[in-house]
Amino acid sequence: MEQRVRNRIVFTVCLALMMPAMAMAQHSGINQSIRHFNDGRFPEAAFGFYDVAAHDHVIENRLRAEFYLARSLQRMGLPRSSAFFYAGIMNQGSNHPYYLRSIQELVELIEVMGDDVFLPVMINREYNPHFANLPSATLYKVNYLIGLIAYRQERPEDAISFLRAVPRESEYYAKAIYLSGIIRTFLEAREGALRAIEAYEEVLALRDTEDLTYWELENTQELSVLALARTHYTLGNYQESVDWYEKIERYSTYWDFALFEMGWSAFMANDHGLAMGTLHTLRAPQFVGMFQPESVILKGTVYYTKCLYEEVERELEAFESRYVRMAEQVMQILEEHEDTEDFPLYLAMLTEPEITTPELPLAVRNRLLSNHRIRSLLGYLELIDREMEQVRRVSVWEGSGLQREILMDLEAQREQNVLATGQFIRARLNALSRDVQNFSGQAQILRFESSRAEMRLIDSGVDPQTRLLGQRLLRPELPGAHWEYWSFGGEWWVDELGYYRYTIKSACDAPAGAAGP
Repeated sequence: MEQRVRNRIVFTVCLALMMPAMAMAQHSGINQSIRHFNDGRFPEAAFGFYDVAAHDHVIENRLRAEFYLARSLQRMGLPRSSAFFYAGIMNQGSNHPYYLRSIQELVELIEVMGDDVFLPVMINREYNPHFANLPSATLYKVNYLIGLIAYRQERPEDAISFLRAVPRESEYYAKAIYLSGIIRTFLEAREGALRAIEAYEEVLALRDTEDLTYWELENTQELSVLALARTHYTLGNYQESVDWYEKIERYSTYWDFALFEMGWSAFMANDHGLAMGTLHTLRAPQFVGMFQPESVILKGTVYYTKCLYEEVERELEAFESRYVRMAEQVMQILEEHEDTEDFPLYLAMLTEPEITTPELPLAVRNRLLSNHRIRSLLGYLELIDREMEQVRRVSVWEGSGLQREILMDLEAQREQNVLATGQFIRARLNALSRDVQNFSGQAQILRFESSRAEMRLIDSGVDPQTRLLGQRLLRPELPGAHWEYWSFGGEWWVDELGYYRYTIKSACDAPAGAAGP
């Protein structure tokens, strides 16, 4: 009995002596990792924090290590990897001491990565009353991101509500009022369009200051100019629409869209020479491979208004041989590759066209690559690939659990991204195919009306060719004294693109000049 008691006493004493040593070792582990972090040795710091988060018996150490593991990865230039661990903290809920700080860092990483899809959706799902405790600048950004997600989910009232909560002192104010204008145009008809014009003009009046730099202000202002042109068109202010389209910078991201759309505005403003001039620019070598099916319909429509019915038929035949054929190719691809396992193929059609079968028509591929969402998704994929390569090269982590976990998470994210990108590309192909079908319907109406009008002209005894031969070839009117006239000689000069004008012969009752750029 006495021996048994002695053994228990010895065991109790040994345990008491071991506990401080274990606590000291754990405390030493977190302190060493912090020293590595402060010294800029982030790979070593991340390795240490990962171990502390996994094994430390002191809950405060584990929670602190989780956050600083993410910070270490962030400092290493691994934004996607750090986002995994910040998201892990966020998913533990508001009781985690680093909950709000992790959300704050995730919002900043959205900007770093240019991710307007995955992390914003994650933030949107997590949104709750605790977000009110975020720093104001972060909360304003969150409001914009949730407004953007609501807009994409076709919940315009919710989107407007969140966008209204982004004040002028926020970096995202310009983007918020621009998006509000877009939503109001479709939500509130004419009144909404008028309010949208005010919003776009406010964006154009914004200027960066020493204290405030608006996020992507230059791009947002260019989009606002484009939106002003489109909104004035919907309101029937066709000349104002032309004026705004002409403000789009030449060779900018949106210039080709502006040129084509300005053609319709000019046509509706009865400036057919300008309409034809914009279409002429789009035939330049710089725009080879562009997907512009409606431009052919516009050109045919201009000819129709001038009673040039042979030219109408020529344009409609060009539309059918080029774009209807493209749409048929696209539809065949969509019908043969409609399952989820085929989604990676759609991505490969954009990124590896030289080894992919079937092939997308070049013009369709170019249109897809000009899509902002697709560019963002492709950029996200490239970021993941770079991070995977960088993680494999960190010698301190070789063969470790940290390295395996990061690579596993990145690979899973890559697979998700490939499927999401492929699905989105397929959806855009469906939309492009529907657009061509709609234009094809317009082409058939134009052909029918053109044939009827041509028969009436012939029945009236008028010889269209005689009427055309009796007209002189007139020069386009110069806009001002500082302008010069150069006749088009079959070559496109860079400094001439966007400045072409036509005068057009007419076989109608009231001839108005002659044709030629």
